[in-house]
Amino acid sequence: MDPFDSDHILVGSSALFESKDGGANWNEQNARPHEDLHSLAFDRETPNLVYLACDGGLFSSIDGGATWPTMRLSHANPDAGRGLNLAKGLITSEFDHSVVRSGRCIATIDHTGFILSENFDARWQFLFSSPDGSGSHAHENGFVFACPATLDRYYIFNLRAPDDPLSIPDNPATPANDPIPVIGRLAQFDFTRNNGFVDAPASPFTFLSPFSAFDPPQGQGLPANQIYKPEDTIHNENLFGTFAARFSETTGERLLLFGTVTQPGVGFTIQSLRLPANGTTVSASATEATNLAQPFLAITFVPNDPDRAFAITQSGELFERDFSVAGQFTAIAQWNLPATDRFVSRLIAVPHPSLCLYALSQHGIGRFDDETQTWTTVHFWPELNESLMSLVAHPTRDQTLFLGTSRGVYLSEDGGAVWRSYRLEMPAVAITELSFDQGYLFAATFGRGLWRCRPCPG
Repeated sequence: MDPFDSDHILVGSSALFESKDGGANWNEQNARPHEDLHSLAFDRETPNLVYLACDGGLFSSIDGGATWPTMRLSHANPDAGRGLNLAKGLITSEFDHSVVRSGRCIATIDHTGFILSENFDARWQFLFSSPDGSGSHAHENGFVFACPATLDRYYIFNLRAPDDPLSIPDNPATPANDPIPVIGRLAQFDFTRNNGFVDAPASPFTFLSPFSAFDPPQGQGLPANQIYKPEDTIHNENLFGTFAARFSETTGERLLLFGTVTQPGVGFTIQSLRLPANGTTVSASATEATNLAQPFLAITFVPNDPDRAFAITQSGELFERDFSVAGQFTAIAQWNLPATDRFVSRLIAVPHPSLCLYALSQHGIGRFDDETQTWTTVHFWPELNESLMSLVAHPTRDQTLFLGTSRGVYLSEDGGAVWRSYRLEMPAVAITELSFDQGYLFAATFGRGLWRCRPCPG
């Protein structure tokens, strides 16, 4: 409420609303700097000065909230007649899905689309969007996966529903907020280099899927009336895309696996594409698995045995496929999820000292022993308001695992039975991805950007 005018009220939700008659009537202020407004405060000593905290950072208005600066860095400088972008230096990015490898990160950021960095200390760039604005929502909530054959190639899914008003238009009548149509399809994009710097491709996407359209499970198949806690909605309603890729140095071939939602008369499937090392020509495609009842929610190749792949369904049924011979995925074992949980969200293959598969549900950690072909629930998370979100194994220390939850990072040195906090001065924030690269452990967060540390013995 305006301390200088009791009839003047601002209210923030996903948008900004203003009343000038004590709340009897309201108008939406379309000039907000960014979506999802969390806090508003009028300055009690300076008339018409108001501050706004939102997903994009912190901003000020000098005309009572009628106009605002944008996220552009130029608006961090004082200018007559306009408030300031005060977010410079604040780490507020909401990482949905990210890949870190060979000193590079490419990620999808909520409200923004793809960003890229090859120098974490100095240089981030927006891809397929306006250069430094909140912009076009390009490919928000998409999934990005690295090509194992080259650092400059990636694959994406875009998960927007076709009737989403922010969707990339398949129909010219749809608002053209995003210019590149990738709804429900698998696409490849390749970077080029100019004087050592990465350039976004001029014609970004080549569609690879021979199927007309598909959509990774994204939690589909779950009861429609299921109630999610606020922390769950960050991650569990937007599962990581069911996707895995390998590259054969022997044959020079790429093999891509991805899961689809139910197809009428067919069921839930896993599809495969085979491509040469370079280019986008699909040399072969096949259906690798069919499940009439439940979607496949995670797929992984075994790092030191790339002919072996595993997939897991919503309820924890594990499937295996040997690509050195003809055939399909075959069901081999069942992990019984904790009674509190709804589905499996992750499947991680850890090859040392002997092959184990780790699966995550909302509060359970399951381990499949390849030698005994048995599942064990090695840990049940006691805090039901905290969700398990990501998992990575230390590349050289056996039995050492790092876990990302909706509240931070944890460490286990006994294969997942006992966990302790490993936040190391990080905020208590949702960890959407954990990965190792060049000796660093990277943690992508939903709301506080990208963090790294160098784990050491002890």
